[in-house]
Amino acid sequence: MFKEGIFLICFQTVVSIFVSLGLLVYFKNPQVKVDVLITVMIGWIFGFAGILLLPYDLSVAIVNEETVSNLKVMWEIIYWTTFSLAWIILPIQLEYHDSGHFTPTEKFIDALKKNLIFFGSIGLLLLI
Repeated sequence: MFKEGIFLICFQTVVSIFVSLGLLVYFKNPQVKVDVLITVMIGWIFGFAGILLLPYDLSVAIVNEETVSNLKVMWEIIYWTTFSLAWIILPIQLEYHDSGHFTPTEKFIDALKKNLIFFGSIGLLLLI
C-alpha cells in the first residue's frame, strides 16, 4: 500500500503542476512580473496538492496504517507553504512592484512597511 501511495502522490503532483501551469497561462495578465507568476504557480501547486492528498489521507486513516506521521509532515508543509505564500510573500512582491522607489532595497522596505501597516491595522480593528 505504501508504494502505491508514493506513486499516487507523485502522479498527483505532476497533474497539479500541469493544471497550475495551464491555469497560469490561460488566466495570466501580461503586466504581471515573472517572479509573481512563479510564486502564484507554486501556491497553486501546493493548494492542489492539498486537495489531491486528502483522499489518500482518508484511505490511510481508514486502514489505520503507520504512514500517518509522514502524512502529518506533508500536511504541515502544504499548510505553511500556502499560508506564507498567500499572506507574506505574495503581498510583499505585489507591493514591491507597485512601489515608486528606485533601488531594490528601498522598494523592499517600502513594501514591507505597507504590508505591516495593512496587517497591523486589520489586527487592531479585529482587536477592537
